[in-house]
Amino acid sequence: MLFFIAMFSCEDISGPYYYRVISTENALQGITADEVENVIKQLLPTNQGAESFCAEISIVRYFSGKEIYSFSGSEEEGVVVSHGDVSLEVMVRIKKQERTLKVFFVKAEAKDKNNAIRDMVKKLGRELKVKN
Repeated sequence: MLFFIAMFSCEDISGPYYYRVISTENALQGITADEVENVIKQLLPTNQGAESFCAEISIVRYFSGKEIYSFSGSEEEGVVVSHGDVSLEVMVRIKKQERTLKVFFVKAEAKDKNNAIRDMVKKLGRELKVKN
């Protein structure tokens, strides 16, 4: 399967792009396709025409961060709650006329959901070599 992807990834796919976001059942609980699409509209240029490539973005995994409860044993300090980073992973499939040309993954981590989405979109733009 990897050979198949590498063979097609040599084709020039330098854009322009339009974006389609698909949210899987696993990710639906904490993030929506609309949230990702709104950030894409803010950060990446979009051009939907006959010469454009479709960057189909599937939200593979969203983790809202874990809550960590710690107790030092001291009643004065009590229980301390801290939060881990939010994690977002997407699979990107570059298509032209419904033919897949390249597939890759983008992962982002941040302190909150909005920053994780923004980080993922910026990484996507760098991977696609999109100029703002």
